[in-house]
This record gives sequence, C-alpha cells and structure tokens, in this order.
Amino acid sequence: MLTGHDPERRVALEQVWRERLAANQAPETREDWLFPPGTVLKPAAVLLPLVRRTEGYAVVFTQRAAHLSVHAGQISFPGGRQDPGDGDLWTTALRETHEEIGVPPDAVESLGCLEPIVSITGFHVTPYAGFLPPDFPYRINAGEVATLFEVPLDHLLDPLSHRIDMREIPGRLPYPVHHYAFDGHDIWGMTGHILHRFLETIGA
Repeated sequence: MLTGHDPERRVALEQVWRERLAANQAPETREDWLFPPGTVLKPAAVLLPLVRRTEGYAVVFTQRAAHLSVHAGQISFPGGRQDPGDGDLWTTALRETHEEIGVPPDAVESLGCLEPIVSITGFHVTPYAGFLPPDFPYRINAGEVATLFEVPLDHLLDPLSHRIDMREIPGRLPYPVHHYAFDGHDIWGMTGHILHRFLETIGA
C-alpha cells in the first residue's frame, strides 16, 4: 500500500521509481504486427500525471469531449501529436498538458518515461510520467476535455480493478487489452496499456 505521508519514505520510493523507469527503455515492437515493415509512424507523446496526496498517490485522467471525431468520450492522458515547433517529445507532452488542463510546463516535475508504444492508429507514442502540483487549479479546455478526475494509485494496484480482454486483428497475433475500472469509468485502450506498463515498471 502507498498510503500515508512519510516524506522520507516518499523520497526513497520515488527514487526507486525513477531508477526503474530509466532502466526500462527496451524498444516497443507492436509495429511488427500492426503495420508492414517500413511504415512511417507519427510521433506523439502523453503525460501520465501523478499527484502527491496526504493519503497517498493519485493518477490524473481526462475524459475526452463527446464531440471529438476520434475516441470521443474515452478516458485518456493529456497528450497528442508532436508539433514542428516542439524541441523534443517531452516538450510535446508538456505543451499538450498545458493546452488540455492548464498546467504550465514549469509546474510539472519529471519522473521519467516508458518505452514508446505504437497505436493501432499509426502513432509512435512516448509516455512520460510526472508530478503535478497538488493544489493547482486545473483549467480544462472544453474543446478537447469533458472532465478530469483522479484515481488513487492503491486502487489501480488492486487486482480487482483490472481485467484483460484478448483482441484480434485479422492476419495478426492476438493482443491483450487492459481495462481498469473506477467509479463507472472504463480505463482501457492506449491509456490502459500505458497505465499497465507504468504499474509493471515501478513495481509498486
């Protein structure tokens, strides 16, 4: 369990997380069975936002606006496609977070990143993790985001909150789809996959 507010324990725990994220940088190979060799993928990045609460850690999720043409209403992390002006993919993740929920780049404390993931829509996504200020007044961009909510990390680590479905793409190998349930929300798809990788990596 990750409850409690022991500053020394938190510093030590977060250092372990940073080391595990830094050590786990094997290349993602999903493109081998999603797309033909040589397919040009679109670079993108997301931020897996964490908040330090008195009772423990929480993960911040957004729900995409209902009017969007792609993944409308689904649970997601702030993120999107890399813009030409972005110096790197970390900049992309910070820019998108600022645009979607109003947290400025200099307010995000980097924790590390996961290996890139290839989406079925042709994006090569680099997931970053970082801490948001616990008292920040979020400013939701209604053009992209319907709502924002936090889920205790302890809840996500509970095996009862997690299930796996196997999906198939014709002519390809079956692949797992991770679902995490919270308060009527189904956290799945790319977001569920990134979350699962993060929980596995930090070994919490």
